[in-house]
Amino acid sequence: MIEILRKEIEKTNLRYEKIHILREYLHLLILKTLYDLNAFKEIAFTGGTALRILHNTSRYSEDLDFSVLTGSQIDLKAIGKNLRYKIDIYNLNVDTNVQNKTVKTIEIRFKGILFSLGLSPHLNEKLMIKLEIDSNPPEGAKTENHLISNPYLFQIKAYDLPSMFSGKLHAVLYRKYVKGRDYYDLLWFLSKKILPNIQLFKNAVFQTENRSINPGKWKNFLMSHLEKLNFSKIQNDVRPFLKQAKDAELITLENFSDMLSNYE
Repeated sequence: MIEILRKEIEKTNLRYEKIHILREYLHLLILKTLYDLNAFKEIAFTGGTALRILHNTSRYSEDLDFSVLTGSQIDLKAIGKNLRYKIDIYNLNVDTNVQNKTVKTIEIRFKGILFSLGLSPHLNEKLMIKLEIDSNPPEGAKTENHLISNPYLFQIKAYDLPSMFSGKLHAVLYRKYVKGRDYYDLLWFLSKKILPNIQLFKNAVFQTENRSINPGKWKNFLMSHLEKLNFSKIQNDVRPFLKQAKDAELITLENFSDMLSNYE
């Protein structure tokens, strides 16, 4: 596996891009392993990494986000244990840490991989990928299946794009801090003229903010929020995650305003 990874990261000469490519390959390995464990009978893939892997957005991501399907239960410790066992088969040295809260977390630490690939001078430096699983997601999401064919053949259950857009809209409006990657993803959704899953958005706001809103006014809420932001900081925050750093310059109030005004 190390030699396969070495060939993958040789596609670029830039260290930070090599790490992004490595992380993305490991994302796919983890997703394939979850498929092998039949985990997608109980969880659905969502979030920015899902956009990247399933819909080919041009920004790299770090962690993997999932939501438990309605009526399903998951055994987090068993998933963590089985992930570690199956990844070990690929001769990758990993350990896992499980945190069993409402948003359940499995941290997968790849030991020695950065050193082996010449990406770190420190033998003990680890590359961590975090799986976050929302065990109490708001109701109303819709899912669809995606067939992945490279580098492995397997199938993923994921939120559909309107449901993912609702999650991103909720994050942009109610996250306690500004995260540049949210605004790149938001720009992508708007450029595709995707409409959010209104019921899911309404339920998400009620769940976290304990108040009812008129979800049909999402464009007004969003524009009011965008007018308060420092876009220079947002561009700088997201730039290291973009395949083309120059794309950060597209994240402007003017572009958001133009796209929202042309929305049906």
